[in-house]
Amino acid sequence: MLKIKNLIITATLCTLPLCTISCKNYSNQNKKILKNLLNPDDDVKNSNVIQDDAKRTKIIIEDILLKIFKNNQLLKTKYLNQQNDLEYQIELLKQITELTKIIKENKQNRNKIEELNNLYSTNWYFIFNNLNKFELVFKEWFILPAVENSSMSNEYIQHISTLNEVNTHSFDNNYLEKLEEGEESAESVNSSILYLLKDNGIFRFRIINESSENPIMKFNSENLFFPNFQGDYVSLQLISNIFHSAVIHGIQNGYDRFENDVIKKKKYNEPATMLLLLKEDNYV
Repeated sequence: MLKIKNLIITATLCTLPLCTISCKNYSNQNKKILKNLLNPDDDVKNSNVIQDDAKRTKIIIEDILLKIFKNNQLLKTKYLNQQNDLEYQIELLKQITELTKIIKENKQNRNKIEELNNLYSTNWYFIFNNLNKFELVFKEWFILPAVENSSMSNEYIQHISTLNEVNTHSFDNNYLEKLEEGEESAESVNSSILYLLKDNGIFRFRIINESSENPIMKFNSENLFFPNFQGDYVSLQLISNIFHSAVIHGIQNGYDRFENDVIKKKKYNEPATMLLLLKEDNYV
């Protein structure tokens, strides 16, 4: 069994087993997987709107690649070759399938969630380019982590305890909406916090050791989602500012603004913590 080279994530993170498979020996199941990987959204790719979405998504992906690899074209090429290798993708999907099944049975299985986080961190490029194979599964209603004497109100915590679970949100396409660097980055030495918007959901991830030859992507399978959003638009800058003031500095005003301004006045409504898991139709 070979270990796949970890081009971004350190050696302590998850690696994948590789197997040698010739094209002529692919099973029917694998052929179906390959077809889906090779031809996403073929039926709509001529639409002008889709072309604009695809262009924006490509720019976002390139921005993340630049953030990680800078001008190291050799390392970038090796990583992209790995991520675009069909045999690698099949083995990756097998591991994600196994973890998804376990986590869906127990959404509090911290060890398996961390395994999935490591897998996503290593393979973020594949994940972001294949989001239509994934869905957001409800874990719990979200509250900002308490810091010292600052926290969200007891009234709000009691309120969300009465709410029902949110339905699973399925991603219908791979198009990304917006990427912004969080203002927390200014206080992080040699690292960046990035916010990525998709379908009223926010992926918050970190790139650390940026000045080294081997930056580390930290991408979490647990993400913020506004299932009942009724506002004008989701402001990544606003959410970043809330995290910065509340979680980083422990300022009570940040918690109050999140609860009163974001959730209520701006009609984002109650956020949920959702797990990014593989759709059952894409199990391998």
